[in-house]
Amino acid sequence: MRRRVTAVVVALLLATFGLQAQNQKRIKAIDISVAMPQPETDVSEGAKITAITTDAFGSQNMLGEGKIEGGGVVFYKYDMLGQLENVECDDKFESGREYMMEVHVTNLTDVLFNYKNDKEYTVDDTMVKASVNGKPAKIHLGSGRPLVCRIVIKIPGERNPWLIQTKASPADGEHNGYGYVDLGLPSGTLWATCNVGATKPEAYGNYFAYGETKPKKCYDTESFIGYGAYTETNPYQIKSFAEEDNKYSVTTSMGQRLKPEYDAATQNWGGEWKTPTRLQVKEMRENCYAKFCVLNGVKGTLWTSLRNGKSIFTPYAGQSEDGKNESLGYAGRYMTTNSRRITHMFCHIWGSSYYKDLNTGICLFQMSTYECNEDEVGNTTSRGYSVRPVWGGKTFGRDKEKISSKLRSNDDNSESSDSSSDGEKKSQRKGGLKNKMKGLFKVGKGMLNILR
Repeated sequence: MRRRVTAVVVALLLATFGLQAQNQKRIKAIDISVAMPQPETDVSEGAKITAITTDAFGSQNMLGEGKIEGGGVVFYKYDMLGQLENVECDDKFESGREYMMEVHVTNLTDVLFNYKNDKEYTVDDTMVKASVNGKPAKIHLGSGRPLVCRIVIKIPGERNPWLIQTKASPADGEHNGYGYVDLGLPSGTLWATCNVGATKPEAYGNYFAYGETKPKKCYDTESFIGYGAYTETNPYQIKSFAEEDNKYSVTTSMGQRLKPEYDAATQNWGGEWKTPTRLQVKEMRENCYAKFCVLNGVKGTLWTSLRNGKSIFTPYAGQSEDGKNESLGYAGRYMTTNSRRITHMFCHIWGSSYYKDLNTGICLFQMSTYECNEDEVGNTTSRGYSVRPVWGGKTFGRDKEKISSKLRSNDDNSESSDSSSDGEKKSQRKGGLKNKMKGLFKVGKGMLNILR
């Protein structure tokens, strides 16, 4: 009898021990099912964990009350450097774009790993093989209860071609030995593929002070001989602002504009190359999609035409002042041929920048393309700026040279004497109209005499 009781007790103990051993079994594999987000849905809606299965519990869904509770899904996107950045709540999932999906699983009842005696623990890939929707996921290490899995996902659909393009277009041709791209702009203006002093789109090239045509080691007021030097060092012994304006520029409704002999693009590249005007930059900006990107390891902005899909790249060469290159890799400061005098001469520049706020982690992409972003003052003329040349295209009416009525009359007379048959006809019409006016004047004079 005693032997039977002893056998029963032993059996019960073995069964209890076996059950506890089974309960204490730690899983080696886990698969998490997540409902994938759809294109154009708000990121705030995110995605939901729908099921969790493990090798320890078979095909049983361990998600639910009394089992595995809590958890959520977080998304990150990649910037142009391949670094993860936060997705804002008001963003929408973009078709065809890749995101990093981070799945957090919280085990409130210790069912998942049976780590009841461990207040904190970490799980890595050597302990558990994780998968999300059947695809291998990387376990992101972290202390505490959550199991964090990371996996790269791609939203269904095709990516917007304006957003995915990261390569500048090859040259459509050459003018005087330098490549250009036809962006399909209304004026017909053609933009150079690289900066003055560079041989490829991502190269920084040379810097130039406003009205100077040669690069130098140090850009400061002491060495400045360009437009605006009269107020600094006056190297040409100019006696007045008017004399300086007459030397360097022509006057337009957009302010002053450099003469060709003081244009760095014209003097270095020859032909019809010139530094763009504010209106040419404005036209390019309004007809292109701009985005920050990295081309062959160089940060800059890709300007992609909304008309024909072609693009140019402007590197973040910064600007040069007092022997130092400022904002290198963060901003591009490009010269326009326009300027304005207030107390001193100020030149107008254009470009873009990409800064990351270290406190918030938010990246800010900015553009300054006059007169889209009108600047009534301008920038210091003695600093060194990059130059991206243009050529061809029609001249904007607002940026045509202003000439006096007397000069315009002389030009009209000279043109009529040297013109073709069409010009002669116009001259004849002008002469006929002039004779008619003389006749009317005589008639009026006669009527006046009669009234007297």
